[in-house]
Amino acid sequence: MPDYRKFQVSVNGRAEFAAFLSNLTDREMKQRIDETLDLLKERPDAGDLVKHELWPEAYRKLGLDNMFRIEVGKARE
Repeated sequence: MPDYRKFQVSVNGRAEFAAFLSNLTDREMKQRIDETLDLLKERPDAGDLVKHELWPEAYRKLGLDNMFRIEVGKARE
């Protein structure tokens, strides 16, 4: 596993995601999302690599090299 500590990694999201997160009332889900964002800062390659042909069209236009999918999970009932 690569050591990403020597890099300064930032995790960014779209304005829609920031609005969603700030308005989220489910504390448990918000905590899991925050923990996932912290994980991504430490390991940007966490999650499952998504094959390029499965990317939504909007993401193909961004000129990305790769895309990973990470499941945050559902709230417990």
